[in-house]
Amino acid sequence: MKDGTVEVADKGGRGVYVCNNQDCILKLKKSNGLSRGLKTNVPDEIYEECSNVR
Repeated sequence: MKDGTVEVADKGGRGVYVCNNQDCILKLKKSNGLSRGLKTNVPDEIYEECSNVR
């Protein structure tokens, strides 16, 4: 993440595992968990994209 971008992907690299459950994703968004875990700003669109992955 040298360039500071965040994307939803299933490929290797630095990342975090996100539970595929709406309640988990909402809790993660409220707590700003992805931003803290990745040490960069994570836009709301990423949380929405996580919600749409099945």
